[in-house]
Amino acid sequence: MARRTLEAVADDNGEQTGVLAQRLKRMSERGLLHKTLSDWGSEVRLIGNVGAHFDPMQDVSKADAQQLVNFMGELLRYLYVLPAQLQARRQPKP
Repeated sequence: MARRTLEAVADDNGEQTGVLAQRLKRMSERGLLHKTLSDWGSEVRLIGNVGAHFDPMQDVSKADAQQLVNFMGELLRYLYVLPAQLQARRQPKP
């Protein structure tokens, strides 16, 4: 689900073509994602791939899943919540 959310975020930010890795790279190049967020996005993508395909030698741990949930919360805060809060702050007061 984290990977799907990341795909939706890329789509919402104008990156609708190519594989997710390319979309994240372009978002970073456009200055939408700090390098750390872009790198974490790659982790979501990689772990999401593990979760999507059966491999008895690899599995997504509870710790992995929790890290992805935490990261997605921070990414959504960075891209959506903080800009909205700043915009609201800058609105003229009655």
